[in-house]
Amino acid sequence: MSLLLAASLSYEWSTGEYWTVSAALCKLTILPRIFFTAGVLFMVVISLIRYRAVFYPLRPAVSRWKLHLASATVYVVSLVSTIPLLFVLNFITPDQCWEAWPSDTWNITYTVTLFAIQFFIPVIILGVVYWKICRELIKQGKIIKSMSTRIVDEGKKRYFFQTLAHHRNKRSFSISFVIFVCLLVAGSPWQIAFTLEIIGVLDLNGHTYTGWLYM
Repeated sequence: MSLLLAASLSYEWSTGEYWTVSAALCKLTILPRIFFTAGVLFMVVISLIRYRAVFYPLRPAVSRWKLHLASATVYVVSLVSTIPLLFVLNFITPDQCWEAWPSDTWNITYTVTLFAIQFFIPVIILGVVYWKICRELIKQGKIIKSMSTRIVDEGKKRYFFQTLAHHRNKRSFSISFVIFVCLLVAGSPWQIAFTLEIIGVLDLNGHTYTGWLYM
């Protein structure tokens, strides 16, 4: 859905034509925002599960009902944080879809709040969690390396278990960290620029770089 939003905005920028040709389609523009917010929040949930696996490897796996509860919570937060747009999105024939806020203060407050929920706070949490995981994996790697030089028969099982768990956690961390970096690099310019536009510091209309920010 996030890719759909990016593709539609880039289409508008490159062709000058809009895809919101009805009031229903105008309201549906909140769907990509809901799923974008949910996707970022799911990254936070995944990072916390990675953290638990690295720091507390002997604890039982997270139960299925807790995962369902976490998933439901993510979608509820995403929906609640985005639903106000349904009440301010207006459609004007033939293809204009815009947010009609009661005042600039409401617009700025909501935009900054949504920015914090769907990007700023998650990025801080992800950065802190993955920084701690990275330090712990480096520490575990040094311990495993020192164990390999003085391993004895009765310690082989423990050594191989720790080695296997370390490689698994390192591989999972690498994938998750790359995704986090992609989010940070790709999302920061647009999120910051859009917030600055709402505040009144920056004007994105009519500028060539606007389309590149969408992409």
